[in-house]
Amino acid sequence: YRNYLVTSETRSVVSVLRRAQSLSLANSYATSHGVAFQSDRFVIFQGPSYATRDPVFDEVFFRATGVTVAAPSELVFAPLSGAPSATASLVLGNERLSQTISIGVHGPVSW
Repeated sequence: YRNYLVTSETRSVVSVLRRAQSLSLANSYATSHGVAFQSDRFVIFQGPSYATRDPVFDEVFFRATGVTVAAPSELVFAPLSGAPSATASLVLGNERLSQTISIGVHGPVSW
């Protein structure tokens, strides 16, 4: 069950990242989109940063309990190109399993 939690949460995070990237690639609302990683949730936001976002457009996804996430506080994808604001590695895990999600310089999200 614990392995399933980590795998399920990893798939959820990959989906959230790809959604934010897709919104940026589509130039939705003519701005960038990103993901904020918080202690109890992941938030897809619209704008150049979580601090300056318009919260009306937030998409909130609650995190699974029992899975730790080591990630930057936020990751933003550029409009049209989908390029991330920085390359990053996110590590999700528990006492039994850990999985890494990588975001490359041109935006591919892999795990």
